[in-house]
Amino acid sequence: AMRLVSDDEARAYFEDFERFARTGRWESADGASDYLAALGQVRVPVLQVVSDGDRLACTTGSGSRFLGFCGGERELLRLERADDGGEPPAHMTMVTGGRIGSVWERVEAWMRRVAVASGAF
Repeated sequence: AMRLVSDDEARAYFEDFERFARTGRWESADGASDYLAALGQVRVPVLQVVSDGDRLACTTGSGSRFLGFCGGERELLRLERADDGGEPPAHMTMVTGGRIGSVWERVEAWMRRVAVASGAF
C-alpha cells in the first residue's frame, strides 16, 4: 500500500514503529521484551551493511547506531557508490540490484574470516 517494497508489511510491523515513535521504547507489543536491551546480549559477530543510497529504511547513521547496541564483535560495511562508480544502491537494490557484486564478495570474506577465527573451519 505504501509502495516502498514489493510486498505489504503486516499491520503489527507498523504498529511497532508507531509505538516506538510515540514512546521512544523499542519493545514488544505486550511490553515483555525490550528489543534494544536484548541487542546488548548478542554475542555472535555482526556485520551491518548500509548504503549512502538508503535514505528511508536504514540510513548509514541509524545503521551505525543500531550496530553500536550489539554486544560482541561487530563491523560496519558502508556502500558509498556502486561497483560501476554510480550512485550507491537504495535499501532493496542492495539485495536485488546487480551493481554491487564486490559487496557480496566483502560479505563472504568477512564470513570466512569470522568462521576461521571462531574455529568453525
